[in-house]
Amino acid sequence: MAILVEVRGLVEVPAAARVGPDSIRAFVAIELPDEVKADLERQVAALRQANVRGLRLVRPEAVHLTLKFLGEVSHPQVVQVSEAVKCVSADHEPFSLGLADVGMFPPRGPARVLWVGVGGDVEALAALQRNIEEALTAVGFAKEGRRFTPHLTLARINDNATFDERKKAADAHRTAWSPSGCRMHAEAVNLMRSHLNADGATYERLARIPLGRRAVRGSAG
Repeated sequence: MAILVEVRGLVEVPAAARVGPDSIRAFVAIELPDEVKADLERQVAALRQANVRGLRLVRPEAVHLTLKFLGEVSHPQVVQVSEAVKCVSADHEPFSLGLADVGMFPPRGPARVLWVGVGGDVEALAALQRNIEEALTAVGFAKEGRRFTPHLTLARINDNATFDERKKAADAHRTAWSPSGCRMHAEAVNLMRSHLNADGATYERLARIPLGRRAVRGSAG
């Protein structure tokens, strides 16, 4: 799997991202530590045991805290995105996050998406996301119309599920949640590539961009 090294100077696109189709499916995200993924795995296991028809569970090892979904990105834009995110990241120091309460989309009415919220220094997270959004809008990416709600999606419910099935899934989601209290230290932002296949999406990190000017200065030597 091709991975870019930490982005400190000029960005180079890995060869694997330059060949093949004219564009890739990409997003900007913070990756989760194993301790947080373990909490999510326990929640997914509880939802699986609820045996709700039409409930599509995610693989916890593939969950990311998405800051900006980009959609189809051309190969030249990969470099452009990385450079824009690098400029923003330099102005934001690392911060600490944790898992919060569970929730559903929509917040009222029959559930369609089940998720876990993110707590901790959410003001720092929101500021980082907002600045990334602004920087990428400035280079031609559409601005997200919805308000940023930091969350980790664990399951989706098929459109043909009944009201009772949706309620059963939502009830299981609420009652099973018992986080360990582990923290996640956001020290970098990642440009991720999504590979869609019959078994679901798999993800490839194209760039890891450290937060803070200290990280940028530390690369000067």
